[in-house]
This record gives sequence, C-alpha cells and structure tokens, in this order.
Amino acid sequence: MRRNRYIEVGSVYEIVSRAEHSIPFAPTRTTVELRRGILGRAWRKKTCILLHATDMSNHGHYMCLAEDEAALSNFCQDINKRATDTIKVLLGFE
Repeated sequence: MRRNRYIEVGSVYEIVSRAEHSIPFAPTRTTVELRRGILGRAWRKKTCILLHATDMSNHGHYMCLAEDEAALSNFCQDINKRATDTIKVLLGFE
C-alpha cells in the first residue's frame, strides 16, 4: 500500500514521468520538440513553476516549485495525459 504524501507549499519537487511499458524515443529534433511542446502547454496553466527539465529516451525528470498539493498533482497529470495523447497520435491510434 502506498503511503500518503505530504506536499509542503513553496518546496521544490522532482517529478519523474515514466510510462510503465514505455516506448523509447531516440532524441531526435522531432521528439525533443514534441516534449518541449508538452511541457510548454502544461506549464502555461501556471499550476507550478518549472525550474528544470531533462528528458531521457523513455522518461523525463522535472524540477518544479509547487504552490499547493492540487497544483503539483494537476501538473503531473497534465504532463502524463499530454504525453499519452501525443504518442497515440504518432502511432495512429487516434
């Protein structure tokens, strides 16, 4: 069972966005631009302050400053949803 998490307002958190069965993407110009677009659209909602982002071939590490627990949760969910939707479009599932 997962323990409850406590999010402290104004603290810096590292988010690791990794798919359970991920599809590795080579760091080409296209995939880098897609990831930047996903982060940009998620950040545009201003739920968290993005301090640093590093993308690997199958996951990303993001350092952000959380205003509150809901903001951090919404930011994580938005990144994962946008990444999933992008992959579905690329693979022709949508």
